[in-house]
Amino acid sequence: MCSIAMFTLPFIAFFGAQRIVTYFGGGDFTKLACSVIASVLVVNIIIFTYVWHAFNEVRQESILEREEQERLRQSMQEHSKQQ
Repeated sequence: MCSIAMFTLPFIAFFGAQRIVTYFGGGDFTKLACSVIASVLVVNIIIFTYVWHAFNEVRQESILEREEQERLRQSMQEHSKQQ
């Protein structure tokens, strides 16, 4: 999903910003600068989102591991009490 977004969204931002700046009568430099800034911002947002999802995935896995270890410890305690 992030690969598709990384490929398409910067192009959309670039050309969308160009159209908006052209509509408001900006010059060539302004049009190019705003378009590049919009593309860079979109790329940074996508990268941040990717890292955020990866961080939460690792955190979720560690939470599940702790819960599994706790269940195992409890079952071992119950088993030792029965003997």
